[in-house]
Amino acid sequence: MNKRFSPHTQLRGSDRGSNGDRTKNVFFKVLKDDNAQIRNKSDASRFVAGMVSFSSKADMLNFLDDNRYHGRKRLQEVIKFIEREEDVNDILVPMISCIMDDEISRPLYKRARIRIIAAIYNVQGLLSLLSEPDILDNLPPHSLRVICTLLELMVMTLVEARSCDNLLALAKALRAHRIHCIPGAKTLCDLLLIDAEKSNETFHEEDTTEVACWVSDLRPPGGRHGNDYKNFRDIQLLPTEEEIHAKSKPWLPLASQENVFIENKELRMLDSNFRLMREDAMSSIRSNILEGTRSWSKARILGLSHTYEDTKKAKIQRLSFLVQLGSSYAGSKKDWNRSRSLPFEGVIALCDPTNKKRVRRFGTITTRIHEETDKWLNDPSGPIIGVSFRKEDVLQCLQESFQNMSVMASRGSKTIKDVEDLFLSHTLIEASGSFFPYEPILSAIQELQTVPLAHELVYMNTSPRTPEYLPRRMRMPNTPPFHGFICDLDNWSNQDIVNNTSLDESQADALRCAFSSKVALIQGPPGK
Repeated sequence: MNKRFSPHTQLRGSDRGSNGDRTKNVFFKVLKDDNAQIRNKSDASRFVAGMVSFSSKADMLNFLDDNRYHGRKRLQEVIKFIEREEDVNDILVPMISCIMDDEISRPLYKRARIRIIAAIYNVQGLLSLLSEPDILDNLPPHSLRVICTLLELMVMTLVEARSCDNLLALAKALRAHRIHCIPGAKTLCDLLLIDAEKSNETFHEEDTTEVACWVSDLRPPGGRHGNDYKNFRDIQLLPTEEEIHAKSKPWLPLASQENVFIENKELRMLDSNFRLMREDAMSSIRSNILEGTRSWSKARILGLSHTYEDTKKAKIQRLSFLVQLGSSYAGSKKDWNRSRSLPFEGVIALCDPTNKKRVRRFGTITTRIHEETDKWLNDPSGPIIGVSFRKEDVLQCLQESFQNMSVMASRGSKTIKDVEDLFLSHTLIEASGSFFPYEPILSAIQELQTVPLAHELVYMNTSPRTPEYLPRRMRMPNTPPFHGFICDLDNWSNQDIVNNTSLDESQADALRCAFSSKVALIQGPPGK
């Protein structure tokens, strides 16, 4: 008979102790026991109470996310017992509050928290239940704020959540709540671009091939190709083949703001910076592929490589596909330590050998030089690099590598050059050697919910007061041009600065601007 978890389970031995210890041990019982079950709301409440009992929510998160246990499954089982507003207050809200704790909002716990949020999102019927007027209208303000914050996390971390009809409806209902004004509800709607203007204009492909860019910019983003979305967070960073060959010009924000479609100024700034920066990177990728000048013939996938990259903080494991270039490049006298060809984290495109402009898939170079260089870039059969591909392309890459490995195994005494025509090969084009500095910035912009220092950068508001993080009196460096002068920030005098330092009047004024504003732009000629 299967063991069943009961709220009245007798605790023995080390399980005896305070109520907090008992609650936590019941939590571990359900978490670790394969045969344990959450049978009713009482069991669900005890499980959530176990989550709340953790003084370190980071420890709780690690247990819930541990693949050896059943944390995500138990969370989904608990949520299925939520039927009324009392259940939302007593079960769902405490559970969500634990997951949104400040301790686990740090980047270290980002991946684990995303998996937990995804597990909650995937519980069928939860969002539609929360949208019901009988439940939504009877929840207290605190519970509504917690739910709103959970939805924001879903929208920021899950692509599918941004197009979920139930989530859109719930966001609108929270913003239009007839009893309470819910902080964050408007921000949630802004993140979902609910108020973004929609265009019913129909553009024919032949109409967009020879028009000025500012004409196509008047058409809102979305629908030009498979990687063109209204919400910039849905755009994947590397381009797709369809995007490279799209006839329509990409949407870009005009300086006149004539084509604005986002009402929220902060989100509009994030959207504009992301699209402009990405297009700056895409323009070089697009031209390199269409011109096809930096190409390598007969590139084939030969297997997988598992390597480590030593950093100052830790060792990073990399799983890459081995891509070998044609034998005609073997033995070439190239100093790979100095060469700019095939750079680390450069973007490559595997193209059709008969049509270089036809891209099959994009990848990123993850391994360029190995300790055993004679087996990599200086391999006698052709240079080898490690490349990572999108998740959608992994299966096809595996199939290619299996077929090419079978050719390698059956070639006998023949050389690589003799059997090269039997490989599944591509023309490899160096799409970009400079995309890697863009990628982390673009990724960071997609993860931002608002603009840092928005008061100054977005709304252009300044305060005459000295920033609160600065002391009232500040000792300058002892070195020239400051000579250890102590300045009074509350009673600033340019004349005192000029008399006691080597600064002139304009430099003293620039210093005052820097000390009186959170954001200051100082422009001047080179100097000491």
